[in-house]
Amino acid sequence: MATSKQPVTAPTGASVDDFLAAVPDDRRRADAERLCTLLREVTGEPPVMWGPSIVGFGSYRYTYANGRTGDWPLVGFSPRKHSSSSTWWVGSRSATRRCWPGSAHTRPARAAST
Repeated sequence: MATSKQPVTAPTGASVDDFLAAVPDDRRRADAERLCTLLREVTGEPPVMWGPSIVGFGSYRYTYANGRTGDWPLVGFSPRKHSSSSTWWVGSRSATRRCWPGSAHTRPARAAST
């Protein structure tokens, strides 16, 4: 019997404020709160919890070559224990390469094609 697996990283009803308040490290928590405020202002979108640990702003739908689709935040971040992470959708592989050439930051594992 085939079952439909629901993605773990999807918008939830969880409180972003409660999530950020629970970040144990004072400096990382303050940085996350400032980043949340900045991204809300820049994107014009409210913060939404995506899964248990990603704060996302806006969303876009992607489609794989096999027809499978999903949703992902346009911009998001996660104040992790050892290093915070962020995700930025830039629309194409070539745009992704332009945004991260020789970057000291971790590149995305995959980018949406247009």
